[in-house]
Amino acid sequence: MTWSKFRDPCPTIDGLEQVATSYAAGPGFDFDVLGEQVNRALTPTSLRIPSDDRSAFSSPIALPELPMDNQAIAMPAPGTIDVVAFNTDGPSVVETSTDSDVTWHLTLEAATGFVQGMVPQPWIGSQNGQTGRVSFGIGSAVFMTTDKGAHWRPTPLS
Repeated sequence: MTWSKFRDPCPTIDGLEQVATSYAAGPGFDFDVLGEQVNRALTPTSLRIPSDDRSAFSSPIALPELPMDNQAIAMPAPGTIDVVAFNTDGPSVVETSTDSDVTWHLTLEAATGFVQGMVPQPWIGSQNGQTGRVSFGIGSAVFMTTDKGAHWRPTPLS
């Protein structure tokens, strides 16, 4: 019924162009953005969250060290953020914060398939505050959690 206009969540900082790479909407009108510099060699991905009055986004918030390949974000419950990263050079990961980005925990590390010349886009989504699913793309299982991301298990596709 009512729309609000936000400023660009990833503005140019110190002359370095930023780009939003993934978005997530969560309960309670939460909306977070993953962003990075256009030249990824300079800065790792960071998180931006809306201000209390929802008129702007925060300065970049550091995330745990993640593989620099494709990433995605989900917000399954208030204060809970999951960041998934596909890795071409090792295991792909899910990092979870249950205290609104203060601390992070590696909750899933999985070997993933890789097809030369293609870097898959990972996907993560929430069914509710307890249950979620993640896929890292080509050759990967779909993993499922039923305890807010504390534990993940492979799920058959059929």
